[in-house]
Amino acid sequence: MIEHAMVQILDIILKDPSPPAQRCGTPIHQLLNWRTRVKNTPRMIILATVVLAVPLTMSGCLVASSNHHTISGAYVQPGAVSRVRIDTTTTTEAEEILGQPSITTTNDDGSETWTWNWTETKDDGGAVFLIFAGSSEKTVSESVHIKFANGVAVKKWRD
Repeated sequence: MIEHAMVQILDIILKDPSPPAQRCGTPIHQLLNWRTRVKNTPRMIILATVVLAVPLTMSGCLVASSNHHTISGAYVQPGAVSRVRIDTTTTTEAEEILGQPSITTTNDDGSETWTWNWTETKDDGGAVFLIFAGSSEKTVSESVHIKFANGVAVKKWRD
């Protein structure tokens, strides 16, 4: 059934003038031998071009990639810590610059240490259909600490 349909399609493309009843062999025989009836004609060249061009234009569907970037926790923007000035910046100003801290600790001497913790994850992956697939994941945890005495920043550092 499928072979017969394919022969009919090729006959339409190649414009074989003889009716199917006058041809010898089964539909599969006709399908396999269609190129012996018509050699190096413009239609044959067009057909070959189409048959070769279709898979080449579809190759973009065979390659895939993905990139995911997530941040969780109390993220501190790059350069924000440099805006906190020792012996000048207050707790209120520090919270305006850096956002709400993850942890606030009261030390034995009465000072406070504020900590901002966050985790940044980058996940990259790619695949070539049925040939190769790979991925990489990079997770980085960071912290910023500021020690306050009498409501003013006295020390800052990063982990």
